[in-house]
Amino acid sequence: MSSTESGRAFLAAIPSSWTVEQRESDYGVDFDVELFQGGHTTGLHFGVQLKSTDKARRRASVRIKRSTANYWSSLEYPILVVLYESVSGRLWWQWWHRYDPHGSDTSAARFTLPFPSDQVWDKTETPADIETEVAAYRSWASAEAHLPLRVVIRGEGEVAGVGVGSIIAALRRRLRNFEDLFQVGASPAGPLSLTVDIAPNESVVWISGGGSATLHYPGVEATHLDGDVAKRLSADLLLLIADRVAVLGLKKHAARVVSDAMRESSVVFDPDIASKALFLLLEGGPVAEAIDLLHALTRQPSEEVAIIGMQMALSWATMASKDARRRVIDALVMWPTDPDEPDRDLHAGQFTFNAAQLARQDDLNDSLSLMLRAAELDPQYLDRGYWWREKGGLLFLLGRHREAVAAYQEAVARGESGARAFLADALLWSREFDEAVELFNEVAKEGSSSRAEWRLKANVFRDLREYQQSEPRLNDLLDASLLNQLAVESATPEHARTALAIGAALVAESTPELWLQAMGASLQAGEHFEDVVLTARRFCGDDMVDCILEQSADGDAAQGLLELFDQLPLETEPPNVIRLIEPKSGEVRVIDLNQPSAIEDGAEGDRTAS
Repeated sequence: MSSTESGRAFLAAIPSSWTVEQRESDYGVDFDVELFQGGHTTGLHFGVQLKSTDKARRRASVRIKRSTANYWSSLEYPILVVLYESVSGRLWWQWWHRYDPHGSDTSAARFTLPFPSDQVWDKTETPADIETEVAAYRSWASAEAHLPLRVVIRGEGEVAGVGVGSIIAALRRRLRNFEDLFQVGASPAGPLSLTVDIAPNESVVWISGGGSATLHYPGVEATHLDGDVAKRLSADLLLLIADRVAVLGLKKHAARVVSDAMRESSVVFDPDIASKALFLLLEGGPVAEAIDLLHALTRQPSEEVAIIGMQMALSWATMASKDARRRVIDALVMWPTDPDEPDRDLHAGQFTFNAAQLARQDDLNDSLSLMLRAAELDPQYLDRGYWWREKGGLLFLLGRHREAVAAYQEAVARGESGARAFLADALLWSREFDEAVELFNEVAKEGSSSRAEWRLKANVFRDLREYQQSEPRLNDLLDASLLNQLAVESATPEHARTALAIGAALVAESTPELWLQAMGASLQAGEHFEDVVLTARRFCGDDMVDCILEQSADGDAAQGLLELFDQLPLETEPPNVIRLIEPKSGEVRVIDLNQPSAIEDGAEGDRTAS
């Protein structure tokens, strides 16, 4: 099947009961393999990526493209990486999902994948190991059916001067608190099992079919750990076990394990472990435990850990209940007032500012109060354009339009060019129509805003101002009912009807019936139609489709609107971000909550996890 020497070597090593299909194009997978038993299909599949070398290796490794690894991670079946040594005829093998990224540059275009020294292909044992792993990989989807998980703990030597036996005993005692979830045994059992390997410099927890989590602690000494060292180390391992349980989708179970371990763990404030532990508590509950950990994280001397805590909490709380969100806000606001925190002044403003962003979902007045409080705690905010823009947005939503104008003007003066369209909107609602139209026109011409709404307002309110001179009844351009009434009157001139209909929809914003009329008027007039549909989609969403369904005899019109929505370009919304003020520098780092990787790995210490 394969003309390459490595392909022939692999095919010669596998059982005859496996079926192999070679990929015509190599996009990171060379072979697709299906497992058979007793002549019957098992439905088990895995992919194979072949590599080759003409040098003998004592510790083999291969270089992998980051794009290839991302592709492997997106697949529903596991990938086996096989390296063929032509000089020795050996095959090295390693599961991609077992890769430990510790010490590698996760942003590099390529990285090194090492092969464990004992994973040279054995024609008898290796196929059996592979079949077991592929079966375990597929078992994730039905993990609940396989509880309790068998846990095998093994190791030798000492860690921080403490015998591994004492650590194993302490971990066994902890696991007995979860009899419904874990069953400690001498060997793996069932389709899914956990193995804990404890060694002097690192410990690895891996789940069959599900990769591993590694705790690295080179050079750690007992003096670095407070209290009962064995108990501390067992709590560390329990956090890694929780991480593996979460891989199975058992988030509530994983949260219970984190809750039991976090108060005695010596690594819970490691940036990587902290983010995972907080995530599991936030996702699996209870919320009170997550808030406790959040409080602890925000009090850490490591700025990175504190910011990770804030980032995770904010990202989760935006989708949580109002009560849970309030508790996160209180946790962020309380931290700067803690008299025992020596550096609280460095972070007080940013924590309060981001609490204000979160409060915006439920209470605009509270959000504004927190925004102002942030500037009191850190007066540097008054020199930042984004602070004035956010303040202007809150004032606008509270109906305090003239105050919003002043805030947006300050934002623009401080270089926040994106606030110019919002300033125009605040001018419009302050009834400064001519000034608003002029600014809307400038924004549209410069292309500094992609919103169809701004383009519509520039054109429509210009036309309405002109029509107002000949129509005495048009005394209020922000009265949606009046605009709609004039739009449907037969005596209204054709050129004004479109502007009136669109203006009524813009003023009412989220009334689908008015947007439906605006679409009809703009389509008939042959102008502004795409911008009207784009703005209607943003303001009303699926309510537009429901409106059409309720007013038509069948679903064809609604289906047509859905197809039109799909064809039109998406309008990007401002990212949901937190802002970190670098202490003593005044520089601002923006972290997009939708991209957790924006937090850079920078904390170093004796103990890290991967």
